[in-house]
Amino acid sequence: MIVWLAVLPMVAALAVAPFRRTRHIAAPMAAAALVLMALLAVTLGDAGPVIALGRVLRLLPGERATLAIVWVLVAVTILCTYRIPQQSLLYPLALAAVGMLTAAAMTRHLAIAALLLELGAILTVMLIPARVAGAASVSVRLLVLFAVAGACVLLASWTQDARAAGLEGDALLSMGAICLTLGGGILLAAGPLGLWLPSVFQFDNPLASVMLGAALPTTALICLTDALASLRPPGVPGFWSDLLLAGGVLACLIGGLGATMQASLRRIAGYAAVADMGIVFMALGLNPMGEMGISAGHVLYRALAITVVCLASNVFQECLGGDDPERLQGGLRYAPTAVLGMIVGGLTLAGAPPTIGFASRVSVYRGLMSAQPSWVVLVVLTGFGVAWAFTRCAIASLSVATTPRGRRESWWTALWILPLSLLLLFLPYVLAISPSGWFAFFLSGG
Repeated sequence: MIVWLAVLPMVAALAVAPFRRTRHIAAPMAAAALVLMALLAVTLGDAGPVIALGRVLRLLPGERATLAIVWVLVAVTILCTYRIPQQSLLYPLALAAVGMLTAAAMTRHLAIAALLLELGAILTVMLIPARVAGAASVSVRLLVLFAVAGACVLLASWTQDARAAGLEGDALLSMGAICLTLGGGILLAAGPLGLWLPSVFQFDNPLASVMLGAALPTTALICLTDALASLRPPGVPGFWSDLLLAGGVLACLIGGLGATMQASLRRIAGYAAVADMGIVFMALGLNPMGEMGISAGHVLYRALAITVVCLASNVFQECLGGDDPERLQGGLRYAPTAVLGMIVGGLTLAGAPPTIGFASRVSVYRGLMSAQPSWVVLVVLTGFGVAWAFTRCAIASLSVATTPRGRRESWWTALWILPLSLLLLFLPYVLAISPSGWFAFFLSGG
């Protein structure tokens, strides 16, 4: 039963809590629970919907596969960063957040899903390290933003229920569409509503960055996609598509320009993630049926790229003492695997070939060329801006340091970064030779 996908992480959180002060035990237990959860998700087969308290609980095969990969990425992040001194409740909170987000994804009632998303987002915000300067103010701002997002989604749910009750009207549906876009823009971290994401990335906590930058948006996308078709105003056919396309282009512009002005790899990655989420918005706007379509695959590649860049940044912090271009000098000597992860992950977020990010963007560019040809140039230019920001860091890491400093990266971290980087680089070719229907399975959401 799919209910166990939400119950298992909650039970694991209770099991990990007694060992919370011994991270060498708590981290493997938390990672094992997430991997077990992913295995359960992909082995359920064609599980039908479940009725619980009068509500339908359901996860399509493609949705379960997408969530399984995201939870594996969270487990990898935990295993790679367990040596970092963290707050004692880090791993129980992460597991509880995973449980809430999974429950939200399988709930087919928008109001209940919004409340579960709120709880999951609040638990995820608690992963931000409290002792770092400025973390408290960022956490408070995030809680306020997520409260606003939840209110917007709840209002959209009310308009959805009103339509189901027989209350028709373009004004009512337009209001619901606008509220859903506002709430979704915050939860999906799409600029300008998602400019909170770079502030999260600036803290030296890869787990919080992966949860807020990858896990939360992926789950929110699954939750909000169901409401797209029902809130599409029938009397204004282009309203919903134009709203999503304009929001996606704006996100690309803000994220691309913001990335070029940053001097820290973590901040660059934050703005690049905002720009890349704009592609997801445009993919949703180009889909006339309101289904996930290619956005499901793109958000998955985005999660993988964010994980790789966050892990690489953490290695630079440990080995070189920072991730700005000045500190990155000599990075190839001390952390070659992290440099590879930074380059490949950054190019994926920028949508540059030959990474998988470029492969998924091509379909969006083609659709945008038919809908709004003038916007294609702007979106492509923002990709060049993100690529240039990562290129500056790569050039610095390839240069020779003036004075010997730093220490070599751990083989344990390199063991995880290397295959993830190669996956981003060679995944297009792997998909091309895979059995028929495998690629379409992930892109169509099952």
